[in-house]
Amino acid sequence: MMVSFILILLWVAMYRRLWRNQGDLSIGGICQEGSFAHTLYMYVNTVLGKSLQAMEARKLEKLLRQVQSEFGFQIRSWNLVKHIADSSLVARIIAKDGKSYMLKSLFIPAERQRFIVESERRLAQEGVKLARPISTLSKHPFILYNETPYVLYEWIKGKTGQLRDRSDLVALTQVMARLHRRSVRVVYPDDIMPYEHVRWEKEYRDRIDSLKSWAQSHQTPSSPQESMIQRYLPFFEHVAEVALEQLLASDYDNYMNGQVAAKCLIHGDFHQKNLIKHKGQWVLIDFEDVRYDFPSKDLLRLYSMYTRFHPFDTKTFNSMMETYFRHHPLPAGAKRLMLTDFLFPHIVERTLRKQVYASMKTEMLKHWLKQEKRKAMYVSLILSHKQWH
Repeated sequence: MMVSFILILLWVAMYRRLWRNQGDLSIGGICQEGSFAHTLYMYVNTVLGKSLQAMEARKLEKLLRQVQSEFGFQIRSWNLVKHIADSSLVARIIAKDGKSYMLKSLFIPAERQRFIVESERRLAQEGVKLARPISTLSKHPFILYNETPYVLYEWIKGKTGQLRDRSDLVALTQVMARLHRRSVRVVYPDDIMPYEHVRWEKEYRDRIDSLKSWAQSHQTPSSPQESMIQRYLPFFEHVAEVALEQLLASDYDNYMNGQVAAKCLIHGDFHQKNLIKHKGQWVLIDFEDVRYDFPSKDLLRLYSMYTRFHPFDTKTFNSMMETYFRHHPLPAGAKRLMLTDFLFPHIVERTLRKQVYASMKTEMLKHWLKQEKRKAMYVSLILSHKQWH
């Protein structure tokens, strides 16, 4: 009996480490409160959690001493907000003078981190509200610890955004449009290498191949979800090919080569959780995917988050697009190119490639596929009119 109990403890401990490595310590859906499993988990969490926190503290001790030395303040307290091994680390630091900071590392090359920080600084100079990076005493944009860059940011206090209804979507679209408009004025020093998204022709072709590959490898569906996708996939493969044709006939190269002012800096992960309401204003955080691209990439990201819980309707879609163009006017050809990117089934391809559908209930998947199809049909209709109304 004792051996079995010890084995259970070890099993829970092992999975606790896995949850920690994934940055998710929640037990919702795993152990119901009041159950034996929940009691056992909480026991292990208490006993082993303290030792794990102590191990993390020891690992971070040298890093925090370096932070104090290079930024010139004494640390009163700190807590680990997020830590995914070799992926990201976020810690909140409170200095002895009471100021709060965020220490962050993405475990990326210094060159890429330098572009991110320089983008944040120059966007802030253009009036974009964001969490500002803080330079070291020697004016460096970050510190290097074990050859990994760590950036110190001001801590932004407030509530994250929401996407409850159309008004929320429109409000966040305004923030995005202003970001893009102001980013056009950003100029980098010669020693900063700008980062750009992969060219769309390659992206479209790769994703079309991905859709075809999924269809080929799932000719015999093994689940109701796969059967459902097979019914809709021919439609999405068709609109992907149509979008590629539209792209090849567009002025995409002129826009991306700077001959027409439409290329801008995009956030790369623009959604409600990356905006914080601070002193009555929206403040952007997490620019880790910032790069030069076309505005549709941010708009697609935000809209995909909205449509997770809302059905497609033309009024909402039109309101979003019209709001964007009102705050960031673009040439007619650029508007058409944005719609082309909305026509391409990016979200569908990603859902298949990442196998997100496997955890979706069949009815939910069916509803979502219907909404994606309705969106594509509506965008196709707009493109057939040759202009945006």
